[in-house]
Amino acid sequence: MFQFTVEHLGFLAKVPGLPQLFDALLLEVTALWRTPCLMAMNQIETHLRSLPEMRLRPHRLGGTEFVLAGHEIAHLHGNGLLDVRLNAPERNRWVHSRRAQPHHVLPKSSWVSLWIMGAADIPTALELLETAAWLRASGSAFETPLEPLAKASSHSERNTEQHRDDPAGSMEPYDERPPSPPSGVPATIQHPS
Repeated sequence: MFQFTVEHLGFLAKVPGLPQLFDALLLEVTALWRTPCLMAMNQIETHLRSLPEMRLRPHRLGGTEFVLAGHEIAHLHGNGLLDVRLNAPERNRWVHSRRAQPHHVLPKSSWVSLWIMGAADIPTALELLETAAWLRASGSAFETPLEPLAKASSHSERNTEQHRDDPAGSMEPYDERPPSPPSGVPATIQHPS
């Protein structure tokens, strides 16, 4: 149902409040029939709330948005689909290792998707979110001119730019090594090696 709605009824996302209503229905279905998923989602959100630099807020397309330094790094839909923004090398590392999938709508972007099914997915989700937080805090993410999130001057500009496809395909050479930690990264956010 989710994929069909996204692919064929995505234009309805422009109707104010409709994405949030749809996501609330997804969350209700998850609560009724996928309790392990809901419990895992709650644990992930609880962990992220404990980080001093992290903020949680409603996402413009439904679900919970995770914000670091005023910028979205990820969002979690009511059905357990976690979408996380990385840079191209990290995106490729996660996708090539099959620990995450290309984004469910924008597969050539630097976003990845991870389905949360239960408690077994929590460590992977947290590692993925820590990677995104580390990239945002270090300034090593989103450096391509096609993803000017850090340079956006208004909230509406950020919302239109944050899911833009990368025409280059984000298929840079695959490198398993994590980047070196930069100076100035907050102590609570370290690269998950």
